[in-house]
Amino acid sequence: MVGKLGKRIKGVSLFAGAGIAETYLKEIGIDIVVANELIESRANFYQHLYPYSKMVIGDIKDEKVKEEIEKHISQDVKLLLVTPPCQGVSSLGTSKSLLEILNNKYSDKYNVEGDILNAKDYGVPQNAISHLPSLESGERSDIKWHYSRPHNPRDVIAMKHTPTGCSAFKNLKHYPKKEDSQKINGFHNTYKRMNWDEPAPARTMNSGNIGSHNNVHPGNLKPDGTYSDARTLTVHELLIVSSLPIN
Repeated sequence: MVGKLGKRIKGVSLFAGAGIAETYLKEIGIDIVVANELIESRANFYQHLYPYSKMVIGDIKDEKVKEEIEKHISQDVKLLLVTPPCQGVSSLGTSKSLLEILNNKYSDKYNVEGDILNAKDYGVPQNAISHLPSLESGERSDIKWHYSRPHNPRDVIAMKHTPTGCSAFKNLKHYPKKEDSQKINGFHNTYKRMNWDEPAPARTMNSGNIGSHNNVHPGNLKPDGTYSDARTLTVHELLIVSSLPIN
């Protein structure tokens, strides 16, 4: 992707994190000239990955931070890449959509249009982890980054009895429990296995937590009636479903 006359496109990245969204931009002709991230450790990693981008660390609501960002934005910037916290687009959220916000503010000057695109429609191999060896909680393999973190034994038992694509909260007996065996209260999309034949749900900062959003490996039915891979995805699997390079 290049602009008119073959020029590269300049962009700005807000809520940049470690720069995951920018992984392939340079290859298609986009240069991020300035980025902003609140958390310093993430910002430092971003700067390591993208040394030619100006990283502004701090809260974007801070006037000094906004001024610093604007100082590095030229009139040639044509792209704004924004990946804010997920509350506004959460399945549980009721906030205004981005289009509503933009229309309310700019519809008198601009024609604001938008669409929702799904990466699965553009060749993203988000279901391509079935070739990897099965692992249980705490197990390792000879494949780089393919090892499972140890999980709470109670959670492991619950997930062993949870079919592919289902939540352990629907189990009549082996549901998520506290130490005193009382049932944990939670949402239908937690303690949940992914589906083999669907793209992976969005990965979050809690992707290593069984009790968080759609995080558990799809698993396979075993002869004893339980399901394999009662664990979250390994780093290797996370890289694949996020369309990131394994190395």
